[in-house]
Amino acid sequence: MHLFLANYPIAENIREGMSQRMVAIDRQFDKVDRAYLFVSYRFFRKKQVVKISESVTQYRCNMLIHFFFILRLMRSADTFFFHSVINVLPVLPFLVFIPSQTRWILDVHGVVPEEMKLARLKMKSFLYGFSERFIFRRLDVAIVVSRTMENHLRQKYPNSTSRYVTYFIVPVHIGKLPEIKEVMQFKSSKLVVVYSGNTQRWQHIDLMLEIIKRNRASHVCYYLLTGEPERMNKLLAAHGMIPDENLNVKSVTPESLHEYYQIAHFGFVLRDDIVVNQVACPTKLVEYLYYGMTPIVKSRSIGDFESLGYECVNYRDFSIDALPQKSSVNCRIVRTMLAENENTNLLTLLAKNA
Repeated sequence: MHLFLANYPIAENIREGMSQRMVAIDRQFDKVDRAYLFVSYRFFRKKQVVKISESVTQYRCNMLIHFFFILRLMRSADTFFFHSVINVLPVLPFLVFIPSQTRWILDVHGVVPEEMKLARLKMKSFLYGFSERFIFRRLDVAIVVSRTMENHLRQKYPNSTSRYVTYFIVPVHIGKLPEIKEVMQFKSSKLVVVYSGNTQRWQHIDLMLEIIKRNRASHVCYYLLTGEPERMNKLLAAHGMIPDENLNVKSVTPESLHEYYQIAHFGFVLRDDIVVNQVACPTKLVEYLYYGMTPIVKSRSIGDFESLGYECVNYRDFSIDALPQKSSVNCRIVRTMLAENENTNLLTLLAKNA
């Protein structure tokens, strides 16, 4: 049995980056019988068993109440597939009882201990760091979202014998690739700038709004696409701005984002130059490049994109006098990444000698 340690994505959380990653990974295992196990210390006093599909069963359990059921389930598995170290921590007490022949695969998703430290959650950073160190001592395969992430983990765990496989993050709602020439043909009398995301501190929303405030003109249109429109409108008001025909705040489904990306020339992705961002593969950045946008950045060192030669502009150099045109270079970079993903067969990783 192949046991995936995660909460299977549902309609309510499919917009989340982690859920989109899980869906993309799960598609590669469509024809394999597998179980998903999600363990909580607080919830699920009554065990939940949900048949997701003919080949997928979801178990949601309480660590204390269902301890022996969880242990039996885990000991019967041939493979553990952990979705992020976040899903290692809840089952850590069980891992010492697992037979040595069980295959361990971790889709790293992100550098969680460093992310928790950045969020000033010291205890979570410590616990996830402990979980990460534990699993890398006997990990068979680490799936990473960038080669910079692989380099970071190799330096962090030089004694690990884990094999590394790069599988880039690709949003699930990206469908058939438009031809590059089709993307490049877009013509507009206005310069269109988008932001896609919410209002977390690390997104530097205040800085973005100051940039927008300094760069308002009748020929420039901004679309702020967010799941937190009320919060975004309050932040706009705090900066002395209100939405109008050239400054739009919208909440749209992932399937509708392309309507705005197709007409956009620039996209905000203001990330600090820290390890969390240096190893990342942000969904929004993949989307921006896919549609030929030029990212407006705080640091250009994001994932593998700098080494791949992507075209971007520092926020200090952003000018509304720029020509409204798409980037064919950025289009090609994402198509190369997608081609690499298509040539990576994750199903083979379940084999003992893979």
